[in-house]
Amino acid sequence: MTDWSKCDAVESVPGRLSGAWVFTRTRVPVSALFGNLAAGATVKDFLEWFPGVEEWQVKAVLEHEVKSLDASAPKPALRRRFRPSQPTPGVRRIRQIPGGSIEDPV
Repeated sequence: MTDWSKCDAVESVPGRLSGAWVFTRTRVPVSALFGNLAAGATVKDFLEWFPGVEEWQVKAVLEHEVKSLDASAPKPALRRRFRPSQPTPGVRRIRQIPGGSIEDPV
């Protein structure tokens, strides 16, 4: 879940929309932006439909969400190569020699 308290473009006021995060000085919830974008609207459409919201606010919200997603994304695990300590029976190993390679007998 995104911590919106660090985004200057939004605010949460207990008496306004039950404390939902809204664009500063509006009653437009942040969730309205994501709902409209998910439904296929553009940022330009959203700004036309919600005239109290300014373009810098939408950009700040989208940038904040991207940073939040990047921070919460799982980091790739380090992969260790498996190297058996004992040769595996029936498996042939290839030994590199100058000018080609040659199979070791099993």
